[in-house]
Amino acid sequence: HIPTDLDYPAYLKMILLNRIASQYIAVGRKEQAVELSSEIFEAAKTLPVQNYRTLSVLSSAAGVYALAGQKDKAAEVLSYSLQAAKDIKETFVKALFFTNIADEYVVLKQPERTTELLSQALELAKSEKEVSKKNIVLIELAHTYGMLGQYDKAFQVINAVEPASLRDQVKRALSCSQKPDRWNIVRKTILAIKSHRERRRVSTVTLHLVEVDLEKDA
Repeated sequence: HIPTDLDYPAYLKMILLNRIASQYIAVGRKEQAVELSSEIFEAAKTLPVQNYRTLSVLSSAAGVYALAGQKDKAAEVLSYSLQAAKDIKETFVKALFFTNIADEYVVLKQPERTTELLSQALELAKSEKEVSKKNIVLIELAHTYGMLGQYDKAFQVINAVEPASLRDQVKRALSCSQKPDRWNIVRKTILAIKSHRERRRVSTVTLHLVEVDLEKDA
């Protein structure tokens, strides 16, 4: 769904307020961040249809609520977002959104809800025919399972990554960096590289840096 002239002002407002709210929460101004997140939520309700971008902004707003200690409000926003997500038709988009929401439920310390969403995202990923899109979802899923400390499940998910060269490198990343902060760095690097040749080169360099860092801690 592309915002029309009628709903574009609300859409733009959400984007701008989200950026400011994120800055507020980063500097500890929780009250102001919460106020802006409430405005984002209200603006979202005026839109006739939600798309991935607006739902992502709502997910971010839920994260702000959680960081501000308002977990009930965060859960309310996530619940609304999931309901709206039922209208998303694209398999890849819906799967990716479910993984994003799952991350927020990790923050809310709701592992059962998290794993439920991850299972749904995995089923959607299995039906995705485009390999690159499928890989993105699978890597995101593995990342979230890692956040839960469920590394066995993360490895199981990674087994579906193609081609084998990329799959082996992602497994290696997960093996040598079973600390969420380091795995997150590797994940972001792999996802940021579009061409397979560049992805293979950059991820290899990143893995080497992670291994060096681990050796320093030993």
